[in-house]
Amino acid sequence: FVSSLKFPMSEVGSLEFILKINCMREGDVMFLTQPVYIQTITDRFGLTDANPKYTPMEAHAKFNKTQCPQPDSDEHKEMAPIPYRELLGCLNYAAGIRGDIAFSVSVLARFAKNPARVHWKALKRVAIYLKTTRERSLVFGRNKHSADPRNPIEVYVDADHGGCMDTHRSTSGTIICVFGDTTITQAKRQTRVSNSTGAAELFAIAKATRKITNYRVILEDLGFYQRAVTINTDSRVAIDLIKRGYMSAASKHLMRDFHEVKEAVDSGLVRLQHVPGVDNPSDVLTKALDRKTHEKHTNFILNDKGAVDYKRVLISS
Repeated sequence: FVSSLKFPMSEVGSLEFILKINCMREGDVMFLTQPVYIQTITDRFGLTDANPKYTPMEAHAKFNKTQCPQPDSDEHKEMAPIPYRELLGCLNYAAGIRGDIAFSVSVLARFAKNPARVHWKALKRVAIYLKTTRERSLVFGRNKHSADPRNPIEVYVDADHGGCMDTHRSTSGTIICVFGDTTITQAKRQTRVSNSTGAAELFAIAKATRKITNYRVILEDLGFYQRAVTINTDSRVAIDLIKRGYMSAASKHLMRDFHEVKEAVDSGLVRLQHVPGVDNPSDVLTKALDRKTHEKHTNFILNDKGAVDYKRVLISS
């Protein structure tokens, strides 16, 4: 393949490091880590000696713009030289590998224009959490023998309801897995207010339905043809609404999302499947969770459980 390319290039062996990402292989399994990059972040922002944190955000933490300092106040002057945006940018890049911090970064990015002390403290906590868990990897290839080649794409979606205290919009969480490995983790505030949990969940499902189209095309180019993509959700309301096949007058504001999902289901391109809320890994992309639940969903996203006992590694180091 390399010899057939029409432009000059060097070949220096197996990929080991690229774009601040360490790439390590064990047979056919690839481990992506960023320990050096994470250490650079903590050193740069004076967090090297901080006490360990095992979640990126305190459970059920809430932030809003009423916490932001008023112009010319003492807090506003104090925060002016704080490198909030710089640290936010660093963490946003790290979230590409570490999807477990995607929600925290998404929430705290809303206050980049005028952060308060409480926002800065929360942002530093995310960096400290990364430092604490810096040996964790995003793993590819571990599930290849158990993955179904006829159904390589699987999606998990979730939504909170009105989680943004300033706009009362919900946050959608989306995980896209290909051959059992996480390729996309996204936490994003929805573009409109939903008046019920079911409406927020349907919005998230419709968004995921659009997103998987590109994945389907890429995989077909590689010779993998998938008819129905499974979208897992913990919302029975959204599933029952699609199965029922029509909307009541009270639900007409959901018409566009409803018909988009229903058309995909009726054509056999999408299959909705219920998963219990406690077992839905995309829950970690919609809210701040307790440590046990956060680690459970992080294990699913990174797929590195059993590869590295990161607590033991950190204690010994």
